[in-house]
Amino acid sequence: MVLAIPTKNRTAAFSRCLGSLRDNAEKYNRDIEFLVVDDSDDGSNRGNQQVLDALGVPFRYYDRKAVSDYAVHLSSRAECPLSLTQFLFKKTPAAHGAVRNFLTLMSANNPFIMIDDDMVCKFAHTPHSDEIEYVLAPNVVYPTPSIIPPVDETQLVDDDFIGKHEMLLDKVPLTVGGSVGDSGVTHSYMFFRSPTLLEQVVLSPETMLPALHTRQLLRSTTRPKIVKWSCCVGMSFGLDPAHPFPPFLPVGRSEDVLFGGMLQNCYGGLSGYCNYSMWHSPRRPDTEEGILTLGNTTPPEFFYGLLVEVNPKDLEMFGETLIALSHQDLTWVEENRRKRIVKMMRDACEGLNPPEIVVREIDKVEKVLQHAPPYEIPYDMVREYGELLKVWPRIVGAAKQYGRV
Repeated sequence: MVLAIPTKNRTAAFSRCLGSLRDNAEKYNRDIEFLVVDDSDDGSNRGNQQVLDALGVPFRYYDRKAVSDYAVHLSSRAECPLSLTQFLFKKTPAAHGAVRNFLTLMSANNPFIMIDDDMVCKFAHTPHSDEIEYVLAPNVVYPTPSIIPPVDETQLVDDDFIGKHEMLLDKVPLTVGGSVGDSGVTHSYMFFRSPTLLEQVVLSPETMLPALHTRQLLRSTTRPKIVKWSCCVGMSFGLDPAHPFPPFLPVGRSEDVLFGGMLQNCYGGLSGYCNYSMWHSPRRPDTEEGILTLGNTTPPEFFYGLLVEVNPKDLEMFGETLIALSHQDLTWVEENRRKRIVKMMRDACEGLNPPEIVVREIDKVEKVLQHAPPYEIPYDMVREYGELLKVWPRIVGAAKQYGRV
């Protein structure tokens, strides 16, 4: 199995992640290959290569120059403007989708699992069964979230996570793993829109503020689930590129959620949740930053709002619509997105009789959204992404013919 790892400027975390993945593969007798894209700009590249050399695992390693060269190759073979393949791998301070695009295209002929470099291949000990459950509701199905204290490493266990992905990749194009520890949640409203989390808070209100500050979660499902709509969390997910898939938006956080939404909306396939919860090791500082930055919309969050409003049935339609909309006033998209956030919070509380602390926090989030400065619409990005979607099948075709992949 190819394990695709994006990394940037954190050799220690990278080394710990890959070492734990190697140990897991040895324990469960799995053949693996590391596929690494190194976006470091602080001189970490040499240290990262030394880590790979020392592990004794087959690997492919690519740095920023290799990514740039690949953009030129794809432009030529796909007969599309170089500006579009450069946009696909666009370098920005938050180029999460750009590196995911590179890894996805470099493994365009074989299933793979992508894992963030701050994950550790150890797992929460949760009861589970490997009997697949089908939940084909017409709305997004989420794994069960639980508020937890900071992770005690001594209580983590081993699990054959590769086998759990393989079990579902025979049936669906996208498989999403659970997590334990740092939830990766940027905005605190994610807590307020979840009835499951709110029920936990109602039962124990004193857990609310610590949970908001550290955002430590256990995301888990006791059985593997196949669903119609999933929330793609980029910490660990599998993809079978034999099925059609969209490109990640190359700029900004929440690119994984947008990717999952587009996969279902534009291709109509199913997704799967794996029944494991891998350790996400960073611990978020004790801060209310998630509330204070709530109005700072990221490009993928804005594009997800566009996806909801447009409701495209295929990728080409979405591309053509984005190009057309790039010449129109789109302020209403963000206005509607903020209204939906407030509605989801209010709806989640319905019938729960939440304690005063929850009501105050929801009011605080609503006030932040109401008084946040207007979002500066990235009209050029709307047009560029629309143009990219139209030529995307040709780019994937060129990637499938590239070298060994």
